[in-house]
Amino acid sequence: MYRNAFRTVNSLEKLAKQQGSESDPGKSATPSLRYELGLSDADFVVFEDSATRFGVKEEAFDTQLATIREADRAQHPDSLGILSESARQAIRAIIRNREEALSKEFDDLHARLAPDHARTLDEHIVAFYLKGLVVPSSAPRASTPCPMPNP
Repeated sequence: MYRNAFRTVNSLEKLAKQQGSESDPGKSATPSLRYELGLSDADFVVFEDSATRFGVKEEAFDTQLATIREADRAQHPDSLGILSESARQAIRAIIRNREEALSKEFDDLHARLAPDHARTLDEHIVAFYLKGLVVPSSAPRASTPCPMPNP
């Protein structure tokens, strides 16, 4: 759940950088995210720092994963996209390292926040994550029901 929130912060930062100086600070989504997570300005700075640090690490892990996939495809061109066992083992090791980095960042974040603020943040992170899983009733249906054939 924290990975999702960290990725949201990092995507907002990338969007702000892409828009550059033309961006209107009043239109930034960061204040609404800060409010959504129930953080004060000071606590949000701590949260942003953690998100940014993890984002840098995650980009490095993603680069490693892509390199392994490309090298494996080059070695096994007839595998139809199925990775070799050695590539899968290497990928699992990188994923374990990424999860350890996320866990460490989570622990560091909680250590830098007051205990009651960390608990409140946890509650808001869960709500933020769950809100992202809900499909609004106004969303178009993915498929339409099939009519039953006439007997």
